[in-house]
Amino acid sequence: MRKLIIFGIIGFTIGLSNCSFIGNSSYKSYNDEYKKVIRSSYTFEIKPVERRCDVENAEITILREKSESYDRVNMYWVVKRNSSSFPRDTNAYAKSNFQIFPLQVKSNTTDTRKKSDATYTTTTKVDSTKHITTQNVSYEDKIWYEDKFIIPIQPELISSIKNTGDLSFRFYYGAKEVTFVIRGEKLARTKRILLQ
Repeated sequence: MRKLIIFGIIGFTIGLSNCSFIGNSSYKSYNDEYKKVIRSSYTFEIKPVERRCDVENAEITILREKSESYDRVNMYWVVKRNSSSFPRDTNAYAKSNFQIFPLQVKSNTTDTRKKSDATYTTTTKVDSTKHITTQNVSYEDKIWYEDKFIIPIQPELISSIKNTGDLSFRFYYGAKEVTFVIRGEKLARTKRILLQ
């Protein structure tokens, strides 16, 4: 009986640890013969810490390009926010090892996205005099924005990330602050790119 409980706890722990792999994430590293660089990238999705901030999630791609003449790290962000939110402020910050780093944001664009859903319902009523069929159609349009931008990661921040247990990024959308915290397996894979 005791062995069964121990194996149950181990199985439950393994199941929880595998939850970090659920979702969209990918890691790849290869030699790009056209640019003559080694390209390493890690893409993942993350939700903000704040619950009511009008931002749903972000897809982040960390890309490192390394050659004999340079070593460059950029973060490519796609932030999905609702249609009633304010645009992102120009100020952005990172926090690593209890230090705040101001960030430079490049290539800032916003795309409007729209998804239409139609719901069909059919009702049939039969009584002694008639056979009545009615069909109702309802449409729902969902509109949101996708902010796309690039953040070059400066060498001081890279050094700090290599030794941190927590990495966070702060943005401002009007009066609301939006914070993304990278930790656990996502932080480990981010460090893996920086340590190559």
